[in-house]
Amino acid sequence: MRLPDYFTPHTVEIRPLKSGGGMGGGYGQPRTVRAWVVDEQQTVATAVDSETLSSGTVSIEIDEVVPLGSLVTVWKGRPRQREAAVISVETFDHERLPSYQTLYLK
Repeated sequence: MRLPDYFTPHTVEIRPLKSGGGMGGGYGQPRTVRAWVVDEQQTVATAVDSETLSSGTVSIEIDEVVPLGSLVTVWKGRPRQREAAVISVETFDHERLPSYQTLYLK
């Protein structure tokens, strides 16, 4: 089930991290995605079993592919615009409710 528009009033730009050889893969082409953006600092667990500080969260459709390390630009065109790396991802998947994923930003 798709997220209703009122749950995604913002847009973000995502540049997915591409896999690559020993020198890394760089980033893919940016794409604009509807989202719910929240700026708040919180401690989150990362994929390597450590904790780090997150500067905000971005909730998007569950079917978007956003690898860890991808770059997300929030508040594009506004004075508080910034780009941050994805440090953790959580998903909410339900049969009768809209499913989504939350990206935690560095």
